[in-house]
Amino acid sequence: MSEQPQIGPIPIAISAALLVTASVAMIVLGLPEATVLQRRMLELSSVPLSGAVALIVVHLGLRCLPLRPFTRLALGLAGGVAAIGVLLMLASYLTGNPPLVHAGQALLWSGLGLALVLVTAALPKRAGSTFALEESDEVEEGERRRWLGL
Repeated sequence: MSEQPQIGPIPIAISAALLVTASVAMIVLGLPEATVLQRRMLELSSVPLSGAVALIVVHLGLRCLPLRPFTRLALGLAGGVAAIGVLLMLASYLTGNPPLVHAGQALLWSGLGLALVLVTAALPKRAGSTFALEESDEVEEGERRRWLGL
């Protein structure tokens, strides 16, 4: 089985930055809220941000393969919640009921947040040094007690 090519962190960071820029542009252009289009741009301005988070979750998720069965199941659940949120947002505009878009966004962000926590917890641990203070003979017993508040 051949190894899949990995996309480096630079293209991922550039893509995420472009999505964040698109979100900011949607906010700036929609801020006057004078037209229906401007109101919709404000309502949907978090969609590019969620795309950036999803891109990072997938990138990090590829770094922690293979996943444990529980993590895989929980990620599937998180993805399902996010997908239901996207479908709810789409259905809200197709049915002419725009207030439902906020519930869809809440589901989308909940799913993405859960996925981010799961992927971050599953990342391989780096072998490195830990920070620890060493005992010093230079500190007198009286000073040590004063520092400890004894």
